[in-house]
Amino acid sequence: MLKVDFIVLRKGKKEGFLAEIYETDSDCCDEPVDILLRKIKFSGYKRFIVGCYTVEIYPGSKEDELYMIGDKHVINAPIKKLVFSYDKCELKIYGDLPDTIIINDNYVHSLLFENALLFVERF
Repeated sequence: MLKVDFIVLRKGKKEGFLAEIYETDSDCCDEPVDILLRKIKFSGYKRFIVGCYTVEIYPGSKEDELYMIGDKHVINAPIKKLVFSYDKCELKIYGDLPDTIIINDNYVHSLLFENALLFVERF
């Protein structure tokens, strides 16, 4: 499993999702530079490690609300673009959200979108 600094998750053109996986490094002047490691297309379950958090993505629908556990976030919109960014023991989730979600605890967080169910947990 690849441990990365941030992921950009986008809705695929036809179905599924596209995950762009980035690592942050320093250039010759010690400025942070984001390096694209790979792009992954998927339509089923996928798990990523972002910093010290696992991010699990399940394609789903509004009916999956029954499976939500922990701290629950229901977003009444499909995923178009989400960014998972890790810095100093915090995971920030932003993009197609009304507000940025900051996770810095040991609880399980469930995020339900119209087209996916996500679980985020610190390990």
